[in-house]
Order: sequence, then structure tokens, then C-alpha cells
Amino acid sequence: MSFIIFLVGGYLTVKFSFLQITSVKEWLVLSVASLFKRKDKKNNTVTQFSSFCNCLAATIGTGNIAGVATAIALSGPGAIFWMWCSALFSMAIGYAENVLGILYRKKAQDGTFVGGAMCYLENGLNSKPIAVLYALLLSVTAFGIGNLVQTNSAALGAVQLIRGLGIKAQTNQILTVSALFLTVFLGIITFGGLKALSRLTEKLVPFMALFYILGCVLVIAFNFDKVPYAFSQIFSHAFNTKSVVGGTVGYTVMMAIRQGVNFGVFSNEAGLGSSVSGHSQTENATPRQMGMWSMFEIFIDTILICTLTALVVLTSGIYSSESFLAALSAGEDVPIGVELALGSFEATLGSGANLFLSLETVLFAVSSVAVWSYYGANAIEYASGKNQTALFLYKLIFVLLIPFGCFFKSAFVWKLGEGLNAALAIPNLIAVCILSGKVKKYNKDYKNGKIQQNNSFNR
Repeated sequence: MSFIIFLVGGYLTVKFSFLQITSVKEWLVLSVASLFKRKDKKNNTVTQFSSFCNCLAATIGTGNIAGVATAIALSGPGAIFWMWCSALFSMAIGYAENVLGILYRKKAQDGTFVGGAMCYLENGLNSKPIAVLYALLLSVTAFGIGNLVQTNSAALGAVQLIRGLGIKAQTNQILTVSALFLTVFLGIITFGGLKALSRLTEKLVPFMALFYILGCVLVIAFNFDKVPYAFSQIFSHAFNTKSVVGGTVGYTVMMAIRQGVNFGVFSNEAGLGSSVSGHSQTENATPRQMGMWSMFEIFIDTILICTLTALVVLTSGIYSSESFLAALSAGEDVPIGVELALGSFEATLGSGANLFLSLETVLFAVSSVAVWSYYGANAIEYASGKNQTALFLYKLIFVLLIPFGCFFKSAFVWKLGEGLNAALAIPNLIAVCILSGKVKKYNKDYKNGKIQQNNSFNR
């Protein structure tokens, strides 16, 4: 599925004339200029900045830390190059998804919008059954990738955080307290709706993102002399097969491509159509603006934050492809995921790195759960025809699943999340490819000045 998303992204990139590159100035300037627009208090819509924080909260998660470190450990530094390629192509998918999302959304009587990928599946493909199927898949996916995966990471991060503070407690005790806290806190956000979610992400996302970026920059600054070597490793491993050690273990180009593309997709979620739900309630939104916002989000999430994590790992001195391959060939364990990331930070920042990374893991995970609770609720609201009983029951089940995620084994919840992602992507990618001509026509009309001020578009 990762390769399919990669190929679809490449197809759309060519079809849209490399829009994500030719419009760099536009999506950067537009995004920054929209950051300080005030909320509309008249209804349940949100500002562009709020929707940006909501969608970014969903994508900035444990994959930005553990995922990047895992990709490097299992397939070498070349995976980062293919992660960049994946992100570049994903920008085209994210743009198409969100342009279609605004073009096909409808305004409800209460002033809110009926939005999400379901709308272009129903009104673009003229298939209500496929739209309902997608909505149901999205609501179930929210249980996996948006709940169990992230709450599991939050709980494990809490264990490390408590131990880093020197508090003596058994693991099960910490997990139990974490489960109770997360259930209550995220339950309030889940039942509080879009406004409660936006208030949380507007405050949390800028802080946690900037805090993590500054931590990474600090490590890279201390190891600045190793940055050129890190980039040389990324590019050399992207195309050259690493020598096999002991005749059994080696890094290959195919491994680098698979891991890089996989974690790029997992990180920014382009191709799933989930971000359309986050942007659908944006006030005064035009298709062009939301498409640009989507590309900006992918840039921040994958190009910026994931690259900083990679540079921390590659400049810290903890990782070397030769030693990792030798250890793997000898059947020895090597640090991967959070363990490798933590070791990389500790090598430069000392023991305080444990507190830093544990806190970031908790914040990343909590914000992702909060946003995915809205994605799932929005989907079940569509599938049920805005049945409030169904919506209440869905939110209740979502909240009750939170403590289970804290105690599940990590391998199980990650596999579950990946499987649900694949199922969700299938109908969405089909729709985006079929409707890509509509997006291309919109781009042409926009460029030629044919789009009216109200951004109406003859679908």
C-alpha cells in the first residue's frame, strides 16, 4: 500500500505540473499569513490556524521519533532520502484531497459543514455506499492508529518520564495511573467537540513542535561537524547496496525504499483522506487555501521534523551502519525505535534527554488521540446521518478503549494500525485518482483568474 500511495503521489505530481515545487512561495506565505486570523464565534467552524493545528496534531506523533529511528536502524540512512521523496509526492495527494474536500462539502442548517473525504466520494463519485463504507473504515481506523497506537506510546512515555524524575513506582502502577488520566482528560476533549479540540491543539501543537525542534537543533549544533557526513550517508545509502556482512545481513536499496516510503506515509497520513475531516470545518476556506495548508503540514511533519530526528541519530555517534550490520549478522540485538532515538539524544544532552524525549512522546501521542477522536466522530456522524445516539455511543467506545491501549503490547497495536491504514487508503486513493481531473481544472481556472470571489466551481 505504501508503494501504491507513492506511485499515486508521483502520478498527481506530474499531472499537477509539480505544483508542490512551483508554488512553494505561495503555500509558505499563505500559511504564515493565515496564522493570526480570529475565530468565528457564530457557529462551530474554526480558523485556518485551528484546522492547521488540528491536522498537524494528528500527523505529528510517535512516528516522527520512533518511526524515523526504526527506518534508519533496519534499512540504513538511505531510507531518509526515500522518506523525502514520499513526502514530496504526498504533498500532491494532500493537496488534491483537501481541494476536493472543500469543493464538495455542504453547509448544514446549524452553520457547520458536512465535510470530509466522504463528501467527494458521495458527490464526486456519485456513490453513497462507497462513502458510507469509507466513513465506517475511518471510524474504525480511529480506534487503531488514532487511539490504541498512540495511547500505548503515551503510556510507555509516561513510564520513562516518571522513572526519569526519580519516582519509584512499579510499571503496572504507572500504566494504571496513566490510563486513568488519559481516559479522563481525553474523554473531556472527545465529548467537548471541535471547539474543545481546537482550544487544546492551538496551545499544545506550537509548544510541543517548537520544543522538539529546539531540542533537535541543540543536538545537531553540538555535532555540527558531522552533519556533512550524515547527508553523505543518506545519499550514498539511497542508491548503493551496502555490502553484506557475514553473507547473511545487509542494507539494500529495496529495504531503504520500503522503510522510507512506509514511514513517510505513516507520518503524514497523505492518501488516507483523514486530514480532510480536519479542514472541512474551516471558516471562509477556499479549496486553494486548504490545499496549500495541506502541503505546508506535510512539509512541517515529514520534511522538517522527521529530518531533524534523522540528523540527531546520524550525528550522535550512537549509530553506524557498519557496527549495526555486524551486530545483526552476529545475531545481537541493536537499539531501534525510541531506544535508538533516546540514546542519540543522551549521547549529547546527557541524562536530561530521557525527560525531554519522554515528555515529547507523551505530548505527541495525546494530541494525536484527541484529533483522531474528532476524525472518527465526524465519520460516524456522516454514516449515521447525524444520529446523536450513534455519535454518543461512538465517543463512549472511543474513550473506553483508551485504557486498553495503555496495556497492549506495542507490536500488536502497530500492526493493527498499519492494517487499518491500508484498508482506509483504498477507496480514498481510487476517488482521488478519478477526480484528479476536477482538481486540475480547478488549478487551471484559478491560474487564469476564472475562479469567482466565493470560489464557486462548476463541478
